[in-house]
Amino acid sequence: MPATITTLSNKAKQPKGGYLPVKLFKEIHYNTKHEFFPDENVSKPLIETTVDNMTRILLGAKAKKVFQPATSGLMVAKVDIFGDTFDLIHTAADLDDDSILAAFQLSIYETIYRSGYRSSVNLENKLPDNPTIENIREMINRSPAYFKQQEHIIDVGDRLFVKYKGDTIYGIMII
Repeated sequence: MPATITTLSNKAKQPKGGYLPVKLFKEIHYNTKHEFFPDENVSKPLIETTVDNMTRILLGAKAKKVFQPATSGLMVAKVDIFGDTFDLIHTAADLDDDSILAAFQLSIYETIYRSGYRSSVNLENKLPDNPTIENIREMINRSPAYFKQQEHIIDVGDRLFVKYKGDTIYGIMII
């Protein structure tokens, strides 16, 4: 039965005294070509959404389906979806800078949609600088390697679906 990560975590019983100790976790290292730049100039949640969306596209999901919440956010924000902004969906298809920038801009509108268009969402967000784009690209590149090693991924359509101990979990990936 599908369950969100939040639902599963609410059902989880923590040991007496609180969270699980760090010594119970296993650290796994992945060979990567690049290390991360230390500073990023945009918000972490927007980076996370960008990485999630671009990873699902690279794993085979259709961009139109992946960016459906962003399209809804464009409509909520009263942006002309038939103008240049709608072309962002077609631009976000690869790992080049333009694709990452397009996916990042769409993540702003996805945030607007998911927040119910609260005034706290800033439509005038700045775009990521080159080091931040490189960090996003590296996170996107690391994601398929992770899933290939885990071998639990079952669908990348609307949201990520993963099999774990007999449960199907869905949610946004955070890398």
